Amino acid sequence: MLIAKVGPRPAVAVVLALLAVPVAATSHHQGSIDTALARAALLDLDARVASERAMSLAPIAARAQLKRLQLDPDDLLSATEVRDRVMQLKPDSGAIVGAKLKGLDFIPRGVEYDATTGLIAIAAVSQVLLYSPTNGDATMVAGVFDFANDVVFDGVGGLIVADQGVETNAEQPRDGALWRYDLESGEIERVAPKRKLSNPKLLARDKKGVVHFIDGGAGDLVSPVFDVRWDILYRLDGKKANRVSVVWDGTGIQATAYDIDSGGWHWIMNLGELVRVRGTKFQRPCVPPDPLLFATGLTVDDSGQAMVLDGADVLTKGRAIYAIDSQCVATLSTDRKLKGSRGLTHVPDE
Repeated sequence: MLIAKVGPRPAVAVVLALLAVPVAATSHHQGSIDTALARAALLDLDARVASERAMSLAPIAARAQLKRLQLDPDDLLSATEVRDRVMQLKPDSGAIVGAKLKGLDFIPRGVEYDATTGLIAIAAVSQVLLYSPTNGDATMVAGVFDFANDVVFDGVGGLIVADQGVETNAEQPRDGALWRYDLESGEIERVAPKRKLSNPKLLARDKKGVVHFIDGGAGDLVSPVFDVRWDILYRLDGKKANRVSVVWDGTGIQATAYDIDSGGWHWIMNLGELVRVRGTKFQRPCVPPDPLLFATGLTVDDSGQAMVLDGADVLTKGRAIYAIDSQCVATLSTDRKLKGSRGLTHVPDE
């Protein structure tokens, strides 16, 4: 998300102040614009910080050894830049096991697990990692990425990468792309190459195997004064997923985390608010009882319960995982040893 026609990016304190203004304090329309502008500023600042940090890190070697993990169904998986670890969390006890990538640094964004291959994929801004918990091996996906923000396995032997792209200038959106990496051949190619994408940032696959993605800044303008746009939710169609169709292009989405449940509902976190979309139905944001600041991970388990990883460096160094049910009731699951973590997925019940 870009704010093009204003000066320097807003300070975090100013952004937080905007977020704190109740919508009811102004008209509904003006309140929505204020919130959307604040969200866009935070999303832009968060991406800038990650980009700057990633540029200071050396490229990860093509192969490295990690500690092995023993995964069980419903275990939660994340990644952290603190000591560069893949994290295994037990939702029932809150126990955490970390597999350290020794001597190598990365900036995690999205995390995904594939039960068929037993691989964990990590989007890490300028690179994408594949890690095998059973033998401890880690490899780097052969590709050049401007800003790899999320990953999802397509269920047919490939890994889809959401590359947000880079800023061309203040007046233009990012030039992003979706990539498919073939796990067997190691070849990588652009998905839907004829479709111009702005800022594809989040991915999810439904129970039918269809991959969906959220393109940031691709929708209508939030305000005629600022170059800030709403997100659009798309799906990939065709046998080779080479076509793109719109699922939701209305207002209301500026997503930071995303997943699809078994009933076809798209769960979308807008910083600390929850939005759900299915077909033409759009459920307005509900605010869970426990305040969420900046959700950077979301996964919906087989029972339909959502697990949310909350917290980001631009707001706080703290992290916590909440369980959120279909009625938007949130329960704190764990807040232990989560500093620096990004991305969240779960091990499905076979």
